[in-house]
Amino acid sequence: MRILGWLCLFALLPCVLSAQTMVEAAALTGAGASAAAGTGKATADALNRAMGSADAALRSASAKTTTLQPSSRPRGGKSAAAKLPPKPSNADFESVEPGTSKKELMAKLGKPAFSISSSEDGVLEEVFRYNTREGDQAKVRLTDGKVSKVELPGAK
Repeated sequence: MRILGWLCLFALLPCVLSAQTMVEAAALTGAGASAAAGTGKATADALNRAMGSADAALRSASAKTTTLQPSSRPRGGKSAAAKLPPKPSNADFESVEPGTSKKELMAKLGKPAFSISSSEDGVLEEVFRYNTREGDQAKVRLTDGKVSKVELPGAK
C-alpha cells in the first residue's frame, strides 16, 4: 500500500509542478504587460507633445512666409532651351583626331553629358559621353589629356 501511495505522489507531482509553473508564468506575463502599457503610454504622450510643438512651429513659419509665384519666363528674356548649347553632330565627332587636346575637344564639342576619370600607374584615363543631334551617344576616350579614341554607334 505504501508503494502505491508513493507511486501516486510521484505521478501527481509533475502535474502539480506544471500547473504551478503555468500560474507563475501567467502572473509574470500580466505584470510585464502592465509595465509595458505604462511605458508605452508615457512614450506616446511624449511623442504627442513633441509632434504638437513641431506642428505649431511649422504653422507659425508658414504663416510668416510669403509665397513666390513662378514667372513664365526666366530672367534675361530668353527661354531656357535657347541658352543650351547645340548638340554636336556625328560629323563633328568624325572630325576629331587622336592626339587632340582636352581643351580643343571641349571648345569644339562642348561639355559632355557624362564623364568619368580614373588613374592607374600615373596615367589619367577619361571617358566623355555626348548626346548627338542625331539621337546617338558618342564616346571619346582621353589618355593624359589627349584624345585616344572616338567611338560612334554604328562606326567600325
